Amino acid sequence: MSRHHKARRLSVLTACVGATAVLGAFAGVSPALATPTDNCTTIYGAGSSLQKIAQGSQDGSVAGVWLNNWNGTYNAGASGCSSKPQVKYNPIGSGAGLDEFGNNTGTIDKTLDTVANADTTSPCKVSGPAAQQGPGFGCLDAYVGTDDPPTAGQLGEAQQAAGALGPVEMTLPVAQAPVAALLSLPQNCTITSNTAVNIANTYLDALWEATVPAGGGYSADTWGAFFTLIGQSFTNTAGTGDCTTPITLQVRSDGSGTSYAFKSYLGQINRNVWAPYASDYDLWPATTDNGGVDPNKGGGKEALHTASHPGSVGYANAADAAAAGNGGFTPGATASTAGGSTSHQILWAQIQNNGTTPGGANFADPLNGTTVANCNDTQIVPAEKGAAYSATDSWFGVLASDPNVSGDLGGATADYPLCALTYVLVWKHYQGNNLFGHTTPSGEAGLTATTTKDLMSYIIGQGQTDIQGNDYTNVPSPLQGKQRAIVNLIAY
Repeated sequence: MSRHHKARRLSVLTACVGATAVLGAFAGVSPALATPTDNCTTIYGAGSSLQKIAQGSQDGSVAGVWLNNWNGTYNAGASGCSSKPQVKYNPIGSGAGLDEFGNNTGTIDKTLDTVANADTTSPCKVSGPAAQQGPGFGCLDAYVGTDDPPTAGQLGEAQQAAGALGPVEMTLPVAQAPVAALLSLPQNCTITSNTAVNIANTYLDALWEATVPAGGGYSADTWGAFFTLIGQSFTNTAGTGDCTTPITLQVRSDGSGTSYAFKSYLGQINRNVWAPYASDYDLWPATTDNGGVDPNKGGGKEALHTASHPGSVGYANAADAAAAGNGGFTPGATASTAGGSTSHQILWAQIQNNGTTPGGANFADPLNGTTVANCNDTQIVPAEKGAAYSATDSWFGVLASDPNVSGDLGGATADYPLCALTYVLVWKHYQGNNLFGHTTPSGEAGLTATTTKDLMSYIIGQGQTDIQGNDYTNVPSPLQGKQRAIVNLIAY
């Protein structure tokens, strides 16, 4: 990742939201899409791995809630598709999604989605901008997913990349997901099976700063010292990999919106330490493990790497964590030999949701006991009150997390505090010189815009209900008017 990219991501906790001009106000109405002859076309999406379970993966390993349930005719009779076209989503990570649309360089980079780039037979091969024709020219993604919304400056870079005269990239919130704090205990350091581990916010901060003090006869930053700090009863069986084991911090190796969400939450607990680190970049205040030769690229990979390396802690979208090795992470400690590791316990923690004072802490689980994300979806937390004013403004710095969600939302003690909004980036005008070209409505720009608009109409409509049982929940209802206004503006 470039120094330019890194520099832009370091100010998340001090940045102001909505610095761009109000050129696509939420009250605005989109010009109607002309109905092309063939209505729709194959499109591609890529980016956020946190969205993998919701979107689906192009290799077929994950069917995807949205791409499986969308029938392609959500707006039929208006500007929608007459039948279901093919859509492929490639979970390459939020950072790569941002880079593809030029959010850090001012240049479109189709090479980042290798699946779309390899397609030389789709209509985009023959009807895209003339300068992009020729052997090896593949498809540009119609949309990208990110959990790390672009800054105002990055939106300007995307405008430059598109070759457009006005702001064209729009940030559409599409779901909420809980980010689970993962614990993979050493082999001979155990707690009672099916027991939950409760971590107060101050202690979660100490864990990831690597400032756990010595205690209980154990050295600093070891599992015995950490369990002593949080008041967790445990059994130490002297031997290889017991509670004297140092804690290893597992982190994502790629540009990750989940990393951005996790570090931003820690920044809400301890701003002074985390402000320089709250970005999607692999930058942490303590020594970490990003997977080495087998990198933690994608939330599922990091969750599995954490599970298969006893003595590790990590973080991942709850949907990825639940699928990671030998039944996956759960609220209670269970035995695991993920990746051929020695038998040990894994679980995700319950996190304090009523502030940062350990005394009197109340704890919440990422899920509500089934597979529904335990994120509040009827109110907005304080960090969401700065949501973008207009459809082309930045959502940078808007967070769905809140260490005091219980108090801030009037005593809703069950809500999980560490949730992330996830977004889709779409184009307001698909005819940008460097996008799909100045074609007729039946050309690639018109077909792509129509397909994308129909898919996004479904995602912010019925799709918000369809993901409820898949470890996600809908965007908070007070923000749903902004969703509709953004989708209405998609045009060719």
